[in-house]
Amino acid sequence: MEESDFTIIENTREAQDEYGHNYGSETNYITLEDIHALLQGKQLACDINGNEYSLFIKMSDKELKTFKMLKEIGGIL
Repeated sequence: MEESDFTIIENTREAQDEYGHNYGSETNYITLEDIHALLQGKQLACDINGNEYSLFIKMSDKELKTFKMLKEIGGIL
């Protein structure tokens, strides 16, 4: 079973500081278009730390299947 690698925190600088910055941190923003792409089974990709690393974000297969099922039966817009 795929589990989330993310921790949901409040949208404040204090919450970021409490979570910790490890050896460094960045804030990346997603748009409604990005969320729509995730719901279509695509993944998001970005360069972090000046192109030193890549980050890929995608929905778990289980969550995507659940979303598609709910959409088909009209339980979600």
